[in-house]
Amino acid sequence: MTLIKDLGITNKIRYGIWRCDTCDSTATRNSYTQKYNNSTTCPKCRKVTHGATNSSAFKRWMNIKNRCLNPSAIQYKDYGGRGILLSSYWLTNFAAFDAYVSKLPNAYRYGYTLDRVYNNYNYEPMNLRWVQRGIQNENNRLLRSTNTSGYRGVSYNKPTNNWTARIQHNGKRISLGYFDTAKQGAIAYNNWVQKNNTEHPLNIFKE
Repeated sequence: MTLIKDLGITNKIRYGIWRCDTCDSTATRNSYTQKYNNSTTCPKCRKVTHGATNSSAFKRWMNIKNRCLNPSAIQYKDYGGRGILLSSYWLTNFAAFDAYVSKLPNAYRYGYTLDRVYNNYNYEPMNLRWVQRGIQNENNRLLRSTNTSGYRGVSYNKPTNNWTARIQHNGKRISLGYFDTAKQGAIAYNNWVQKNNTEHPLNIFKE
């Protein structure tokens, strides 16, 4: 949708005349809502005609949109909140999204899930793949809620009164050693990832 004319604020809501980029129809709409939805087409053009509303593919598409666009979504801070978006072409076109991901290797295969190749890039062509869940978990940048060190793969070892670094790879837990500080463990973790060229996101150090 393209804003044609700003109508100002009425009852604390800003309205405008918006034009559909698909059918060229115009209508008065809540400008805040329109910008939040980031849609290029009117409700009529967005009407679902693919018959896949209850399919797992459609639910996956909706979940991606939700965590990229909805500030109220639980996962928003780790996606939309840090700039991760869904391709503007796919934003209102489920059929195009499904057609693309369905042609990727291992599409919708049991035990596989849709993943971004580069964790800091968008849901867009050339950055999506189907991988086994274990690989996706390696590519997951989120820290566990029980993490107390602030670093991936590093935890406090109470019996020895120091920090231990471990990494999970190919279903196996690998010990990287014991360290006097959590940061030393995080450095060892990063060194292992870089040496073995795995999918694990690196720890980020704050000065």
